[in-house]
Amino acid sequence: METKNYKPRIVEKLIGDLLRITGAVAIQGPKWCGKTECGKQFAKTVFNVADPSGNFANKKRALVDPKSILEGPKTNSYRWMTRGNHNLRYC
Repeated sequence: METKNYKPRIVEKLIGDLLRITGAVAIQGPKWCGKTECGKQFAKTVFNVADPSGNFANKKRALVDPKSILEGPKTNSYRWMTRGNHNLRYC
């Protein structure tokens, strides 16, 4: 899932290497440093509980039935992205 006008980050090689070894990578850092956009470079799908559309329908779904967000190709933490068998978790 590539983003228009994205500037690659040095950490991407490390993320790619870790995804080949493990099933998930947590990307943590200060606000607005590019965590989400960096993670999107490795993701096929994104489930975002902070999305305000549908009156925060994703957040409500996660609260009512947490297991439902783990089914299929999409799952969640704050943002959780999947790429094949690999997961990227955003805190």
